[in-house]
Amino acid sequence: MNTKYAIISLRTIVTALLLSVLSYGSLCAQQFIDGGGTNAMYPGGVNKADKLYKEFAYHEAIPLYEAYLKKHPDSTRQMLQLADCYRLTSKYDKALQWYESAAQKGGSFEPKYKLYYAQMLQMKGRYEDAAKWYAQYNQEVPEDRRSAAELKACSDYGQYLLTRVRYTVKNLPFNTSGYDFSPALFDGGLIYASSRDSSKAISREHTWTGTQFFDMWYVKGDKADFGKPQFMKGDATTKYHEGTLAFTDNNKKVFFTRNNFINKKTTTSSDDKIIKLAIYESDVEGKTWKNDKPFQYNNPEYSVGHPAITPDGKTMYFVSDMPGGFGATDIYVTQREGEGWSTPKNLGPQINTEGREMFPTIVDSSGYLYFSSDAHGGLGGLDIFKVKQNAAGEWVKMKNIGAPINSSYDDYGFIYGNDRSYGYFTSDRQDGRGLDDIYTFVDEGIDLEGIVVDAQTGEPICTSTVIMQTKKDRTDQGRAITECDGEFEFSVVKNTDYCFTATADGYFPNDSVCASTVGVSPGGKVFVKIPLQKKRDYALNVTVLGKHASDSGLVPLPNATIQLTSVCEGWTKTYTTNERGQICEMLRCDCNYIVVANAKDYLPGMINVEQDNSFCLVDRVCGKNPREVQVVLERISGAPVELKDIYYDFDKWNIRSESEKELYKLLGFLQANPDAIVEIASHTDARAPYDYNIKLSQRRAQSVVDWLLSRGIDKKRLVAKGYGETKPRNNCTDNVECTEFEHQRNRRTEFSVIGGSINLKSLERFDMEVDPCKSCPF
Repeated sequence: MNTKYAIISLRTIVTALLLSVLSYGSLCAQQFIDGGGTNAMYPGGVNKADKLYKEFAYHEAIPLYEAYLKKHPDSTRQMLQLADCYRLTSKYDKALQWYESAAQKGGSFEPKYKLYYAQMLQMKGRYEDAAKWYAQYNQEVPEDRRSAAELKACSDYGQYLLTRVRYTVKNLPFNTSGYDFSPALFDGGLIYASSRDSSKAISREHTWTGTQFFDMWYVKGDKADFGKPQFMKGDATTKYHEGTLAFTDNNKKVFFTRNNFINKKTTTSSDDKIIKLAIYESDVEGKTWKNDKPFQYNNPEYSVGHPAITPDGKTMYFVSDMPGGFGATDIYVTQREGEGWSTPKNLGPQINTEGREMFPTIVDSSGYLYFSSDAHGGLGGLDIFKVKQNAAGEWVKMKNIGAPINSSYDDYGFIYGNDRSYGYFTSDRQDGRGLDDIYTFVDEGIDLEGIVVDAQTGEPICTSTVIMQTKKDRTDQGRAITECDGEFEFSVVKNTDYCFTATADGYFPNDSVCASTVGVSPGGKVFVKIPLQKKRDYALNVTVLGKHASDSGLVPLPNATIQLTSVCEGWTKTYTTNERGQICEMLRCDCNYIVVANAKDYLPGMINVEQDNSFCLVDRVCGKNPREVQVVLERISGAPVELKDIYYDFDKWNIRSESEKELYKLLGFLQANPDAIVEIASHTDARAPYDYNIKLSQRRAQSVVDWLLSRGIDKKRLVAKGYGETKPRNNCTDNVECTEFEHQRNRRTEFSVIGGSINLKSLERFDMEVDPCKSCPF
């Protein structure tokens, strides 16, 4: 199994627990162990490189591939396999170089290499480039959830950097140039796995990585102050790998991972003759372990490892590549039953993915399980996550714990110290002393917990979104989506005020809730509750009234046509008024609407219905307390129908929002007069070359035509004509100094009927918005 000590990095292995190398035993027998092996002397050549590659001897295959590619620089397959060798020995810069070279060659590029290439780009912080390759892999292998999660993470990696102000991270002095990882608290210090030089009779080098095998070491100290490491004795030291471990609460028992070796005998798998990884239980006497006992679910055909024990010793989590899992390595749980253990249970797809889930640790007081994964979305490589179980036993509230504990490289083996103000973890980030180092962190943060509830019932709201900002400058500090308990959690710092915006489908947003950490010590908690008012549809009652130009009397207009447009949803519906000149429709409170009314012998009319949340605080239905609006239409008296001009921003041709009122009137006129043909004449100011202005004005005219076409008007009834700067309304011609208002008067569209029985007159208006040109010479 890829337990970290089993080859050098379980974390980097695609096959996750299928790590192998030549054993300390007979080289001729080609016996393998899961995790690493001894040197095997092969002569050069690409065939030997391929053989070493297949036998996981990546360290030894590298120089052979390098030599081959100097003479055969276009050999894409060897480039990719060399890239794999570097990736699986934690030399990520070199791995990226060769994946990139292979990609540039083009040709056949298997989907798995697109995934590996994306992972290397992500580890180097090239998130935009990584997203492109994750997208390609997702398109080719859509059932693999890793690409979707990491693609999203690459697009919003900043969310994982918001915790940088919370933690202070420091590399520990006892780290070596090799692998040091997965610490556990013990006897006033730490026990951890290391590939440092040991006192073994025979020092062996991994063919996988070119480093020593892993043994257990003890170092006395706390936080960042430690002494000299000491070599562990007894069952903690064999000629095979020993690694990730966990103690019971009284430190009388230890559970640890080792290659399948007990009573001086190894057991190999039946098909590939590999010595898999296994979990062992030993009695602890000082710095010596003895009476080791194999975990009853060890199996020579697959690996188990990375044990994590609850303080009472009754529950154990571990990692395995046993058949039936979801991915490369999965996390399982088992319960103590007398002297044995219950059948292991996979933690399920909420936690386990197609990728690598490993290195579980338990923080019992808070109920969280910590683990590492390369598939749930993060900064790159293995990131550390925390998750807890709800009352129904479901794993919920999974959260990436963020930078600087997580980095774009592999981060794992998270534990707290003697209290929650500090702790330890392992990383292979580039600024370390060795290949994998143990780091200490100080947590100066505060946990802010909250809940989003229905304001009327007090019940939690599912899948609400909460955005947290600093109150002082309103910079984003985090975003969360609640599960059906409505709860959320953020990491915050002391002496700071925060405000929140919560939204949920069917509810009005609430941005009025704030909280403060002033006076709260690091490690403390702050709680907030955010109530949301439920949205209600409301009834809008529209009455169309007619007005004669000669008097002020208003009469209802039955059989009038009403076009109702939803601005937020984009639909338009047509209604006919009843004998009282009315229609009634249920509408959304959080949306704006446009009402256009037409009636025979009347000019069209329009009103805007702005959203008003107060209308939804009480029940409003048709026939009972609806919202009332009126559209008053002027009667046609033989004079031309009058329509005001519309205007444009400087050097633009898009329809301004202020223009839509007049365009809806034009739309109503065309609908009420099906024989009318209208010229749409557009103009510019003089502050550009003549030819450019002709083209610009034509675009302006066409934008009006397109607006009308999208609402059902036949293009045969519309004539778009651009006049450029040839018909100014004033004397603002070339090089004439004018005000911005005078120039704005010329940037317009006028309307005239050039066919049909009713005339249309275009009027200038003077209440338009003025869009100035800040760099024009006149």
